[in-house]
Amino acid sequence: MKRIVLLVFLALFISTTSQAQEQEIEMKVNFWGYKFMKDGERLNWKALQEATTAVENANLLIKKARGQHTTSIILAVVGGGLIGWNLGQASNEDDPNYTLSYVGAGIAAVGMGFSISSFNRVNKGVDMYNLAVNKTAHYQFQPELLVVSNSNGIGLSMRF
Repeated sequence: MKRIVLLVFLALFISTTSQAQEQEIEMKVNFWGYKFMKDGERLNWKALQEATTAVENANLLIKKARGQHTTSIILAVVGGGLIGWNLGQASNEDDPNYTLSYVGAGIAAVGMGFSISSFNRVNKGVDMYNLAVNKTAHYQFQPELLVVSNSNGIGLSMRF
């Protein structure tokens, strides 16, 4: 009888921990951009925003990150276009206007700042969501051992 009860508790423990891990969002960054995965399915920015509606603070961070990501892409395209235009003129042996290249480099640098800020916000938002969904997975057991004395004598106290 003890074995059956132990097996039931073990099965319940395994099922609850596996369900909690499936709800987490995994974020990967590569050369082509961000990759969000939840339950083995890939999420785009809109699906990520909808998936995190349960945790309000994480959702707000991801909304801001999505806007900054879009802004950074637009600025990078404009800046790269201005730089590329002058490189094309230089390869045709025309007189390129290097002022446009400098302006394009400045715009691309501003876009890079937006991109870094977007990465930091989405990373923080996904971490915040994962902590809220699966609190037990990130809990570290740190008991305290104290020496206690009272009128009855001296003893040890363990606090969880």
